[in-house]
Amino acid sequence: MKPIICLGLLGIALLNLTGCSSSYTWAWYVISPTHPQGQTNLLFLLSGLADTMLLAVSSIVLSIVLGLIVVLPGLSKRPWARAINRTYVEALRSVPVLVMILGSTTGYQ
Repeated sequence: MKPIICLGLLGIALLNLTGCSSSYTWAWYVISPTHPQGQTNLLFLLSGLADTMLLAVSSIVLSIVLGLIVVLPGLSKRPWARAINRTYVEALRSVPVLVMILGSTTGYQ
């Protein structure tokens, strides 16, 4: 495409992104530390930070451990360990990701 056409399309897109009128008042007081309601909301949000970090770190550790459990037999010199690994990997590879996601969230009911 020619550069002038690209700049024109970019300008039109930017004009569409500024669709809010200047009379709109954003409700930043909801999380503003200078407003009493904002302080309450910020404290509520920060109260979940430790739980979120704990969940994230434990998920990372668990995924590393499970990943190693799956991959190490595939690197083994024992044929039976490689066969178990290959069977497991190929069985999971044949299932579509959407089916896995829906099954894990609904409990395969």
